[in-house]
Amino acid sequence: MQNSRISSKEILEQDSVELLEVERNRLTNAVEKLEESNRYLERESLLNNEGEGVSEEDLAIYRSAIKENKKLVPEYQSKIFEISARIKELQPERHQQHRSKEHH
Repeated sequence: MQNSRISSKEILEQDSVELLEVERNRLTNAVEKLEESNRYLERESLLNNEGEGVSEEDLAIYRSAIKENKKLVPEYQSKIFEISARIKELQPERHQQHRSKEHH
């Protein structure tokens, strides 16, 4: 069975602004969820320090998840930046029209 996901490189090679925007929105949402997850896990870890009874095993899992999320966020943000740049490449006339309106 083939993997139906396409790579970041393949996405950046697309000429479809719509596809690029969908991917950028997906990544933006993923970043928000990762950050939200980290806030929750950090709050739970703090509660444990106050004696709320989270097991050491759970704390280790929380720490590992937080570490992994913190690694993924900048990767996703970099991809968002690359996709945004690609969208601008594909829409130079829209970008130029917007800029000329700013100057008038």
